[in-house]
Amino acid sequence: MDISKKLSEAYEYVKSKVSTSKRLENASYTAFLVSLLPIPVVSQSAAVIDRISSDANAKRDLEAVWIAISKANARVAGQEDSIARIQEIAATVNFNSTIYNQLNSILSAITSAIANENAEWEVLTKNWSFQAVLNSLVDVDHASIAAINHSHNLVQNTQIHAKKTQLLADGNSSNIVDKTSFHGKDGSVSMNAIRTQGPIQVEGASIGFGENGMIAFGEGGMVGFGPPQPRPTTANGTCSACNRMITVDIRSGVPTQIQCPYCLAILKT
Repeated sequence: MDISKKLSEAYEYVKSKVSTSKRLENASYTAFLVSLLPIPVVSQSAAVIDRISSDANAKRDLEAVWIAISKANARVAGQEDSIARIQEIAATVNFNSTIYNQLNSILSAITSAIANENAEWEVLTKNWSFQAVLNSLVDVDHASIAAINHSHNLVQNTQIHAKKTQLLADGNSSNIVDKTSFHGKDGSVSMNAIRTQGPIQVEGASIGFGENGMIAFGEGGMVGFGPPQPRPTTANGTCSACNRMITVDIRSGVPTQIQCPYCLAILKT
């Protein structure tokens, strides 16, 4: 990702967190710290920000680095929070190897501590919004991707390593999952051009459908389930080409493509 884009995303993300938290200050410095993480902004930033704002030792260490940055470049202390201020902070750190090494050591300790805990990763999009997770690697215990109230998530070119992943889409919302794989202790599931609605759970090599849980494969096609079925063997769907009902064997997971037995159309999943 382009560094200027990541700085911008980090600033917008942190600014929203600062406005709702009484424990967070100095949005520019916090956003700069988030931009240093070797992951997309959405991936683990919430956990890092929470650690920065609540852990006394981490807060003390980072405040000491901030004092060193301010002494090295007096301009940053007098600037208002902005992307320009983040860039000034970045330039100061990059030209001072002592500060750079100290800062990376602190962040590495924070991310390592979080990784050793019972980690959770959440993407929550609501109220007529859209969010994308692109080209990412997520490694946590539990993952949750939710879209609520006319909202949509796109998860593309991503690997999610988790014991359990919950996909939820409610209130005219959907999750679009493309070129993405879910890896658990007992296997994995890949999804390509899949749209989900309702509650769906991926665990190992199995897909569980909660009440009104649905997946779509192929333009216009949809497979729906009623009460929770932890391991369904077949699914009935409608061919998007001829509109006839077809049965799909999903004992080994969702197939990568399906051929309609009536019109012979190939529906890619």
